[in-house]
Amino acid sequence: MAGNGVSFEYTYDSYASTRCQDGLHGTEGARDLVIEARKAMEASKFEHIKETSIGWVYFWSDSFLRCLSKQKDNSVWLFAVTVCPPHSDISTGRYTKILAMGKSGNDHTDVINYFHNEIKDMMKGFRIFCRNTNTLRWISLGLLYTSADRPERQAILNVLKEGIPMA
Repeated sequence: MAGNGVSFEYTYDSYASTRCQDGLHGTEGARDLVIEARKAMEASKFEHIKETSIGWVYFWSDSFLRCLSKQKDNSVWLFAVTVCPPHSDISTGRYTKILAMGKSGNDHTDVINYFHNEIKDMMKGFRIFCRNTNTLRWISLGLLYTSADRPERQAILNVLKEGIPMA
């Protein structure tokens, strides 16, 4: 995304040595994420911690009907990510990408686990190209939260309608 000209808003911006407090960046969860990201970089012996900006992502999933006939058989599942948008652009869609799509009735645990593991690796720090500034930049991204409505949440957590764990 950064290579396509979007400007991320980091919770901690290493270039300005400041912490953003706007919107989700100002939450306790974002503060804890910065601490966790630094710990992950230290644990992986990452050498560029001081030059690394730290941001967040959130995953969300939903289901929708492909068409109105045979509703039981045509529900589609979508898994997407939103990557540290500026507070003013959070709902524009420029910072959201679809990661996976499939049939709603299928088990998506492996897909969800795959992307959760990818984010764990991204917490250790990596380099990106920023087209707006024409520079390379060190960043770390961590998972702030996963959003899902009741049916998706129950499937992810493997619980029945009443919240009882499935055997």
